[in-house]
Amino acid sequence: MFRPGLYPEKIPLLVRKLVFLILSLVIRAKFIRDRKALPLSSYDWPLYLDIHVVSALRLRRLPNLLHPVGFNDQMKWLMLFGQHELMPVCADKFEVRDYVAKTIGQEYLIPLKSVGFHWSDVSASVAEGEGVLKCSHDSGSAYLFSDASPEELVHLENRFEKLLLREHGVGKGEWYYGYYRPRLIVEERLWSPDRMTSPTDIKIHCVGGRPRLVHLIDGRQTGVESQAFFDPDGNPKQVRVKPHREGLSRSHPLPPFNEIMPLAYALAAPFRYVRVDLYFVDGKVYFGELNFNEQAGLFQSRDEELSLGWALDIPCSEPNPTVNTAIPRHQEGILK
Repeated sequence: MFRPGLYPEKIPLLVRKLVFLILSLVIRAKFIRDRKALPLSSYDWPLYLDIHVVSALRLRRLPNLLHPVGFNDQMKWLMLFGQHELMPVCADKFEVRDYVAKTIGQEYLIPLKSVGFHWSDVSASVAEGEGVLKCSHDSGSAYLFSDASPEELVHLENRFEKLLLREHGVGKGEWYYGYYRPRLIVEERLWSPDRMTSPTDIKIHCVGGRPRLVHLIDGRQTGVESQAFFDPDGNPKQVRVKPHREGLSRSHPLPPFNEIMPLAYALAAPFRYVRVDLYFVDGKVYFGELNFNEQAGLFQSRDEELSLGWALDIPCSEPNPTVNTAIPRHQEGILK
């Protein structure tokens, strides 16, 4: 499908359509070749096309699905051959709460202040006190608020009403978004020990259901971010991702690896690859989200994505037939 939004707006529409046509012909030839070695069917063509078009436009190359090299290729391979029927549930920030509660326990969920399909369902929670406002169907929309002013409330209403109408992941191969009706969610806000910012992000990359790489990121709301990488046992690792960030201070307290790894293992068990995001606050672990394709496999830096790919070493073998076209969509947000 031709998606105008993937192309720079300064390029005339006719030229964008011509580029798409040429790309489609090239990608069709690759599809025919790849079908000889991979379990691809005619139903997979739209997703296959999206994955290749966005790679050509953003990365200036097509993914190698026969012999994936680097994190980007690994993600593209998984988008097609690492699918699981639970992914739409776990990609939705409201529906995933039930999966987390059943898998590791209700106590690991950040308490909800309100949830609904419209701004009017959550506006009172945003107007009072502090919290985090986000959409259930996307990534990156989270807004941290505290005693929002009337002007801020008007701005948030306009912004999030538009976000509710936006399709997320379309054209990037993130097929698992959009299976549930978008909601607005307001969660309680978590703080760092000094109550100056949010707690350290604990991002656990799991391969084959097992934690393989832990990425800690601190200072996300301060403008001065720092990070560090570890193996599941807490030993430092060198990974060349986001090199502009400072290194995490040696005095920075580390989360209890022995406590969080079993939780990540349990949540990741069904999936070939998933990033499990957690927080550790006041001696308690909280669930953040599950991410199945970090940055949609569109790392611009070849050095970064090769480094991450080597660190994770995701086995792209024994491809499974796709399941995305057989999973029903639940427009009322209720799994039946």
